[in-house]
Amino acid sequence: MDVSAPRGHWTKGKRRSSLSPAVWSALRQRIVDLLDEAPLPEVRSMRALATLLGVTDRTVRRWLAGEDLPPPNAMARLRAWHAEQRKRLDARKRS
Repeated sequence: MDVSAPRGHWTKGKRRSSLSPAVWSALRQRIVDLLDEAPLPEVRSMRALATLLGVTDRTVRRWLAGEDLPPPNAMARLRAWHAEQRKRLDARKRS
């Protein structure tokens, strides 16, 4: 075993996701805009969003800050969450 290699850390510069940064950037901006536009009762904080996604709030903050890319399964959940929240917000505006 090589004791000089750091253990438990991601290799610097290695991407954690196979997603294209451009694809994530567009969705990330839509999510940030949605949260800024009207915080919904179901999602009042990054912690609440993280709980819905099954990750830590620090992870969601990193994703939304553009520091890291979500894995494909989280990206799918974020897309679904965004679509659902967008529909709710649009329905409230029409009411």
